[in-house]
Amino acid sequence: MNTEDTQIRFSAEDEDLFNSARLLLLFDVLEGHGIKGGINIERAAYYDFFSAQPFLVLGKGEKDIKFELLYEGFESTTIGYISSSQRFANRREKLKHYLAGLLTLDLIKVSNADGQLVYSITKEGKCVASKFKSLYTKAYRKSGRIITNKLSKMSNKKLAENAREWLKAEPFLIDLYDF
Repeated sequence: MNTEDTQIRFSAEDEDLFNSARLLLLFDVLEGHGIKGGINIERAAYYDFFSAQPFLVLGKGEKDIKFELLYEGFESTTIGYISSSQRFANRREKLKHYLAGLLTLDLIKVSNADGQLVYSITKEGKCVASKFKSLYTKAYRKSGRIITNKLSKMSNKKLAENAREWLKAEPFLIDLYDF
């Protein structure tokens, strides 16, 4: 039996390269959105996670936006083995690793703004991000524009409060060990 046949397959989100590339896309979206001074690590975590999971943020009055995202390929219902809050915590924990990789490759830069570290895309990062052409890239860019437009208007405190509400465990969480 071929070893490739016996390997367990995971989703793209399990791969560091995929997550780093998606984060680079986020910084490119932010630059295009006029957020040139950079964002702190907390905002990066919220923007990235909710851009990949936009239906957690969108309300009942945003049906047109939801249809746009459905058309782009996002799913409004996702069955997962862990809750959104657990997925966010896992991704937030790995975010420093992804940022470090992008910094090492000079695709993003870090600076000090009012006593906090903020991250933004470099010229080289924009060049690399412009070469991503997949359907997912197109969908994530659209979602990123929608989500960052919505979240960038919130103070850090308001964003954290809303995120706690959006990240509450879903009622349809499936526990595979509960037969």
